[in-house]
Amino acid sequence: MPPADPVESTVVTEKHWAAIEEKGVYLGISVMVFIYRYIGRWMFTLVLYPVMVYFFFFGGDARRYSKDFLSRAYQFDPESSPFSKVPTRWNSFQHLISFGNSLIDKIASWLGKVPRGNIEFSNRNLFLQTAKEKRGGIVFASHIGNMELCRALGQGEHDMKLNVLVHTHHAENFNRVLKKANPNVTAELLQVTSIGPDTAIMLQDKVSNGELIIIVGDRLSVDNPGRNSRLDFLGQPASFPQGPFILASILKCPVYLLFCMKESSGFSIHFEAFSERIVLPRKSRQEALKAVTETYARRLEYFAVRYPLQWYNFFDFWYEHK
Repeated sequence: MPPADPVESTVVTEKHWAAIEEKGVYLGISVMVFIYRYIGRWMFTLVLYPVMVYFFFFGGDARRYSKDFLSRAYQFDPESSPFSKVPTRWNSFQHLISFGNSLIDKIASWLGKVPRGNIEFSNRNLFLQTAKEKRGGIVFASHIGNMELCRALGQGEHDMKLNVLVHTHHAENFNRVLKKANPNVTAELLQVTSIGPDTAIMLQDKVSNGELIIIVGDRLSVDNPGRNSRLDFLGQPASFPQGPFILASILKCPVYLLFCMKESSGFSIHFEAFSERIVLPRKSRQEALKAVTETYARRLEYFAVRYPLQWYNFFDFWYEHK
């Protein structure tokens, strides 16, 4: 998520996650939707495995970063890990397969093909109360699990408008694909590169209307990766963006956490209260920012250890951006 203040443009280094984002994503998404809708999941899966095998053998960076993360997660807390020993190359292959399957699940979610009975919603009463009272707010999400399942939040007993902040410049195209795939979709992608006064006012209006703003807290700003907090994560310092937390303090609204995980029996959505309001005192701004980011990092760490194969940050997460 970009920082909450206008900033100068920064050259994205090859170590930054944005430098390795796939090109042609819009076309790819359109093709995947077509295959799933008109041919079926079986064909999607049939195509998926050769692609993942290719990336495993020829995508050296992804394989290396997978192995690095899986090893860190296991060594940090072996007792909570699903692995019985230090992860191997086979586990890295499983990691890539998990990522591929998550793409299929995204499409299924967009098309409304995930049965509600397959979703376990922890703390559902908190969300229902939030929706009933139309208490808009910020939701901190991440790239672990499958955030696309958050659409299940917006449909049900109380409709809730969801707005997902993204870095991609193809947000309008994505919205068009999603609306075409499923006219009932209630989540809207908002492309945001930097947040100035106009954007802040627009987001404030959405919150005031009882809508939720979903923003990831585990990837640095495209424009200013140097604006971050260095925190211990799985035993070693990693950089977390300050922007999402600054934005939440500006909007002066309730803040929540969201994790959507795949389970053996379906999916689980974890919707949690994070803070009634984030306050960043002028005299202790950096200390307050670090403290609130630390709280987020600890919850991310909790899920990363327990669901390592659902961690979809295939880059050097511990690289120090300056």
